[in-house]
Amino acid sequence: VGNTGQSNDNWGQLIYDYASSFATGSHADGYKVTGAVLELYHQSGEPPATFSVSIRSDSSGNPGSSLGTLTTSTSLSASWQRVRFTASGGGIDLAADTTYWVMLDVTSGGTTNTQWRTTTSDGEDNGGAAGWSIANVGKFRSQSSAWFTITGNTHTPKFEIHGYEVRDAPPEEAPAKKQAVQRMLGAVASRTVAGALDTIGVRLGHVVPTTGLALAGRHASFGAAHSRGMDAGELLGSSAFSLALGAAEGGKSAGPEALRWGVWGRGDYGSFEGRPDAVSSYKGDMRTGWLGADARAGRWVAGLAVSRGWSETDLGGGGRLETALTALWPYGRWTFGNGLELRGLAGAGSGTARLVPDGDAPRETGRLAMRAASLGLRQAFAPLDGFDLAARADASFARMETGRGEEAVDGLRADSWRLRGGLEASKRFALRDDATLSPFAELAARRDGGDGPAGGGIELAGGVRYVAAGVSVEARGRWLAAHSEKGVRERGLSATVRLDPEAGGRGLSLALTPRWGAPAGGSGALWREEAPGASGASDAGALDVRLGYGFALAPEAGGLLTPFAEAGLAGGDDRRLRLGTRFEARGGALTLELAGERRESAAARPEHIIGLELRLGF
Repeated sequence: VGNTGQSNDNWGQLIYDYASSFATGSHADGYKVTGAVLELYHQSGEPPATFSVSIRSDSSGNPGSSLGTLTTSTSLSASWQRVRFTASGGGIDLAADTTYWVMLDVTSGGTTNTQWRTTTSDGEDNGGAAGWSIANVGKFRSQSSAWFTITGNTHTPKFEIHGYEVRDAPPEEAPAKKQAVQRMLGAVASRTVAGALDTIGVRLGHVVPTTGLALAGRHASFGAAHSRGMDAGELLGSSAFSLALGAAEGGKSAGPEALRWGVWGRGDYGSFEGRPDAVSSYKGDMRTGWLGADARAGRWVAGLAVSRGWSETDLGGGGRLETALTALWPYGRWTFGNGLELRGLAGAGSGTARLVPDGDAPRETGRLAMRAASLGLRQAFAPLDGFDLAARADASFARMETGRGEEAVDGLRADSWRLRGGLEASKRFALRDDATLSPFAELAARRDGGDGPAGGGIELAGGVRYVAAGVSVEARGRWLAAHSEKGVRERGLSATVRLDPEAGGRGLSLALTPRWGAPAGGSGALWREEAPGASGASDAGALDVRLGYGFALAPEAGGLLTPFAEAGLAGGDDRRLRLGTRFEARGGALTLELAGERRESAAARPEHIIGLELRLGF
């Protein structure tokens, strides 16, 4: 039973203990409580309260003796959040048709900076167990004093109680359910590392980034230096995909040993399905966004990428597993004197795993962690009839784990490994204006193992690369043509795009900017009601996307006019959309930007902002 989906009202500041009662249903064999969810908040930078959460008996309309404690490893943040607490031991036994209390006991450091949200609604959320209810009353007390009812309006703390009817969860059913979820998690791990190999493999090739430097929408040659002031917000907000670092034009520094940098982005989609035994099956898909940067010179390449991926996997007749994962991927390549390449990558990330059962059963959510690594070799051969040929082989491993708990989504570890070897071929066609078009194809045999697909298979891949001045695009598809495990199918599609504006910022530009902390730059930050760092979005990771097109104005007007559109996502719940126009005078001494913005947050009403920003350089 729960009321976290009801309307928000006020909050209880943890200078007091708080409690709220609930009543169980009529199941004769009783119930087992496995955990609870409380909606909490803590002011960033302030000392937190120390407290415990427990289930209590009823003593004449007040909390009585403790029946068991509930713990969490989640750190409170500066935004309202649903914090999951897990029951101690194997759970807390509750009787039928009985009143109990969930109690938050402040043990030390009582403070107004930590709060428990309340509601004035008398309703419960849909999907609760039959007969269960919340008493719609909150109680508080000073430490070790008498209990008082929260007055004024009926303020009920917001919480959920999770558990099951005792006879409906016999021990023999739990392992079967966990095993099914583990298999789905293994399939997700397999697809995660496969997408990483496809994505980062493109950057480990012999792609040389465009020479030049574009910072904050301005292009500069390494052959000349210009002085101009800019702040960190301008640098981060308008660089990213507009960033192209390389050697100077001409001379020895522009040769193959010169250090070159590149920033890249990629979208990846993949689907997978399998039938691990005669009675179970799964089918899922994964969508991943990538942003990375790398350097190359001579025989080596080194880089770092960040990915954000979402997957949904349906278990035939048994619900759905949803995952959200953010990961960092360092990667590199070394080429030996005979042309043999050694390639490697590693990945580490964290996120959430959510089990959504069929019907009205409550969802289960747990922490998710991922580790992955891959090592491979590639050997290029002499061209044959204009075709570039190469052989390659790699070994990869991925592990996904969920946090501790008593639910089916908790306490899982799924491993997936793969050995693969094959041939690749490509051919380059010269087009007008120094552009090239290169179709390519790959054929590989592989061996899978672990908790995901297991057995041997043949996969095919193909696509096309287009490279021209200021833009490069690669589209790739992958298909598992055959596999020894019955019902295993995999398909993948992905595309990599690189756009560089023309000299002076003219033309099309695209920026993908990961962000940690408060938004930097832009007029919106000046008009927020709270101080920087006071909202949840300011502390969470975020991704900003900016698309613009620069127009050079007439000589008598001078300068550059750039209409643009921006979108941002922070923490999964906070979104923003920004449209505007930026004018930059010739020489960069004057910049004027007019923009309108809409901010959406799960914790507040939408905000609409109109801002005018003026910068003068001295």
